[in-house]
Amino acid sequence: TYDSADTGPPAFQQLLLAAFLSIFMVLPLSRPAAAQSFEDVPDNFWAYTNIEIFSALGITDGCGANAYCPDNPVTRAQMAVFLERSINGGTYAPPPAAGNVFSDVGIAAFAAAFIEQLFVDGITTGCGGGRFCPGDSVTRAQMAVFIIRALKGADYVPQPATGIFDDVSTDFWASDWIEALAEEGITNGCGAANFCPLQLVTRAEMATFLVRAFGLLPPMEWGNSQAIDGDNVDINTLPSIGVDGEGVAMAVWERRTAGATYVQASRYSEGSWGAAVQIGRCGVCDAAGLTDGPKITVAPNGIATVVWSRTDTVKNSVYAARYEGGWQPEQAIEA
Repeated sequence: TYDSADTGPPAFQQLLLAAFLSIFMVLPLSRPAAAQSFEDVPDNFWAYTNIEIFSALGITDGCGANAYCPDNPVTRAQMAVFLERSINGGTYAPPPAAGNVFSDVGIAAFAAAFIEQLFVDGITTGCGGGRFCPGDSVTRAQMAVFIIRALKGADYVPQPATGIFDDVSTDFWASDWIEALAEEGITNGCGAANFCPLQLVTRAEMATFLVRAFGLLPPMEWGNSQAIDGDNVDINTLPSIGVDGEGVAMAVWERRTAGATYVQASRYSEGSWGAAVQIGRCGVCDAAGLTDGPKITVAPNGIATVVWSRTDTVKNSVYAARYEGGWQPEQAIEA
């Protein structure tokens, strides 16, 4: 196989989406338990996670008879559908085909609307002679051009190739696009410093390439909202959130009262946010509260650092607090 199996989005990426939260309500996320979608893609198949993401997002329904046909080459028509749905979502329906863009793609042809939209988007100009060649299989070199154009836009011009793959010379027609694909972290080749540009792309590989390229995540279900700092809290800045390597999240925010401004924090663990704790206080801040912050950084080992800046009647200061098994007292690091 080419481009070894992607493990899919790590669990902590699911919690990162909780950064999109309301002023003082944190919405934990959960991922629905996934069943095997296709009989020919067992859960130990190298591209299982990516194919399941493809299915869950509605990008593919498979190849029929409850199968995905992971080892079949991807055709150019299928590629058009995969790309447009990866860009626009699994429910995307392009405008009806006109049937006059490519001579070999009639109005009733499979994927005609997607193929013509791919042309409108500037991702393809066809295979030459006014044709699209919808039944032709896609090579890895062609795939590189398709994906980079889809990511960067029709006017994008990649940097000149430097020869990072042994089997892709700098004068190869798609060398610039292939190296751009590698630069984006979408491919590291087919092994032994090669890219295999003329090798056909399988449906399993295409799922992996597009999940990587577009950062596709499986659908999530929002949990119940939870107030973690009471009602009617005066918040000056949006909360900042971080997640450690075990999926434990921490959130910090600014809380203002008539007498002082506070930096508050909470940890999300085992399905619930803990009670808010005060990790910083400014009793002499002006009416605007903190100048900037607070911002949290959480290391994979669970150690967190929070920094913020404040202005009192005399000077500007930068403060920090640290979590290492518990919150340590705030400390002025530049005052």
